[in-house]
Amino acid sequence: MLSNEQTLKEVVARVFRIDAAHVTPDTSAETVETWDSLNHLNLMLALESAFDVRIPAVAFSEMLSYPQIRSTLARCGVQFS
Repeated sequence: MLSNEQTLKEVVARVFRIDAAHVTPDTSAETVETWDSLNHLNLMLALESAFDVRIPAVAFSEMLSYPQIRSTLARCGVQFS
């Protein structure tokens, strides 16, 4: 079973079609070529599905980097070690 950290990296990698090993704290809309508005929405939906949470729509625009995504998921109740 994957940890929540590993699951998060896998979801980000799958949505943006990058290697999960390249998903780091530096991963952001500025550093990932395939991070456009459509894939951003796809990411939000994939995260909600993977973690069985509801991300508030107002948070979508704040989730533009790996650390911001992780922080928002933590506020939604997702545990990271």
